[in-house]
Amino acid sequence: MSEKETPLTEAFFYILLALRRPNHGYGVIQEVEELTKGRVVLGAGTLYGALQTMQKRGWIRIYSQDTESRKKKEYIITDKGRSVFEAERNRLAELLDNAKLMEVEGDDQIRLYFDKDKETVWLNEMSGRGWAMNGFFAGFYRFEKCDPGEYIYQIDFGDEMYHVSDEYRGLMEDIGAEIVTLWGYWIILRKRAADGPFELYTDPESMIGHYTKIRRMFKAVTILELVGLFIEVGCGMAGNMFGWAFAVLIAALVLVCINAVVRTNEVIAELEEQKSGIAAEKNSRYISVLLPIGLLINSGMIMIEESVSSFISYPVHIFAIIMMAAGLVQTMRKRS
Repeated sequence: MSEKETPLTEAFFYILLALRRPNHGYGVIQEVEELTKGRVVLGAGTLYGALQTMQKRGWIRIYSQDTESRKKKEYIITDKGRSVFEAERNRLAELLDNAKLMEVEGDDQIRLYFDKDKETVWLNEMSGRGWAMNGFFAGFYRFEKCDPGEYIYQIDFGDEMYHVSDEYRGLMEDIGAEIVTLWGYWIILRKRAADGPFELYTDPESMIGHYTKIRRMFKAVTILELVGLFIEVGCGMAGNMFGWAFAVLIAALVLVCINAVVRTNEVIAELEEQKSGIAAEKNSRYISVLLPIGLLINSGMIMIEESVSSFISYPVHIFAIIMMAAGLVQTMRKRS
């Protein structure tokens, strides 16, 4: 095995890196410790032996020598040393790329996304690692092996559940895009990267329409979940232990959906700025209307709690708390 093919020790790797510019022995020790945030501290004996070995192999050379200075010798990497370092860097990059495959255990992944933009980024990252999504069901993603970066993924929002029109399907086929799966209103598409870029919406107006539909869906789901929350609270108060468990779960989903609505509102606001060309002024005094409304509802219920059935007061308190939490999140987002 040649010197280029022999893996470098960690000490050799960092010493060569530190000698990419002229440096003396103690300077190498300091820089390696700084680069590794204190994880690697070279002993004087280790450094001395390494410098001697590297000089014999022609990886480094003496850059300057000052007999009057305690630094005495400065070293610098040679062209041969750079070649060895580059080979080691390529080897480590290959190891890292292959290690990323361990992030996918088998062909399935379980994820819950409430942000289609983050989901799109993740699917394209998986494609870049050589895993192409080819199926989905209730948070379970199915992947198959592919060439790294073979596909570009996009996620659209349709007008009907589990259905797209023939015109839509035909248009996607014309641009070389494939409908991978339909889930509710969501449409996951992909296109071979070799066939060119893949964007669904390219102007602010159409993107505003796209995110407006998504916001409308999240609002409808939030209302349905609130109804379910009241039902489960009622079941819990009637003595059903599972009622409270489901109430907590649904309350968490309500918060997630409210947060999705807030986030989508922010995206739409940014697109409106792009469309109009007028930047909206950040308001450091902004307070979400949800916060005072939640406080008022909660305070009012406390005042009349003795004269109201617990079947009514408990759900109202929970609803008020959810509104206050959502208002706090929205306020912090707007102020940041």
